[in-house]
Amino acid sequence: FPVTIIKNGQALYLERSKSVLKRTGLSKSAMYRLIGEGKFPSPVSLGARMVAWVSTEVDDWIRNLPVATNEVRKAKMAHAHDANRR
Repeated sequence: FPVTIIKNGQALYLERSKSVLKRTGLSKSAMYRLIGEGKFPSPVSLGARMVAWVSTEVDDWIRNLPVATNEVRKAKMAHAHDANRR
């Protein structure tokens, strides 16, 4: 995965939850809580038990995070990356 779909003549890139969670630094439960609160993009249904997110919507959400929150997220991701190298 990712998948590209064409909607209204525009290419939309879709990504699954594993990729979204890695990019945002959120836990699965935190992501779904934010979706329920209307504070995170909703997924697109790809089938009975398969969803994905529009990459540009996730990009916009990340870009609109407060600077301090974004810095904390980057630090966590860097720490996780370093831990995975060991």
